[in-house]
Amino acid sequence: MKLAVGTILALSSEAASVGQVSSNAVCRDPDTGVFYQPNEEWVRNKIFNDGPTKGMQGQFSCVCQADGSMRCSSLSLPCIINDRGYEIGEKFKLYNYMDKHMDYECECLGTRKGSVDCKEINPGCWDAHTQNKYPLNTEFEQTRTDDNLIRDCKCSGDEKTRFISCELSRYCILNGEYYEKGEEIVIETATQKQTCQCIDAARTSCIIEAKPIQDAVATQEIEVDYD
Repeated sequence: MKLAVGTILALSSEAASVGQVSSNAVCRDPDTGVFYQPNEEWVRNKIFNDGPTKGMQGQFSCVCQADGSMRCSSLSLPCIINDRGYEIGEKFKLYNYMDKHMDYECECLGTRKGSVDCKEINPGCWDAHTQNKYPLNTEFEQTRTDDNLIRDCKCSGDEKTRFISCELSRYCILNGEYYEKGEEIVIETATQKQTCQCIDAARTSCIIEAKPIQDAVATQEIEVDYD
């Protein structure tokens, strides 16, 4: 797997004071002090003096121009990832890389762009709700900030894809409300009493009892005059 890495610009030209001797129209390598004739080619080993690759070496292919200037292009460069430099051939590990929080074992291949070759280690899924990473093919509990329900989830996938599937397998739904397994729900109306129990996910057992109907007795206060 090739990761997006920082690159180091190739040397395009150098000023007369360090890249050429105008009187003889020859080129001088500022690192070694060696002189080269026009059209002569050589490999320049340059030590970088600043930035993430400070103290590291890169290789450039250079040619001496007819005017005494020198033109160079990169052959092999150190690698840069997350503003950190790595030597050519250096092996290293990356943890929680980017927004997917993936782990890699990498090697700096160098090449003209400072390429890195990486293989994933510790494969898993990053869950945004729990802010945790779970190993591939494992199950976990998930809670979310917008409700108090517990979801049973699984991390699945292969070398290229990952996905998390979740179920509300601990609850029954009755009248749009969630109830836990074993929980008893009593719903009363004027004419009946409904006693339900959550047996399994999406399965509720209910007993309905009709209430006896009572005739309403009208009463009226009457004033009686005994005179």
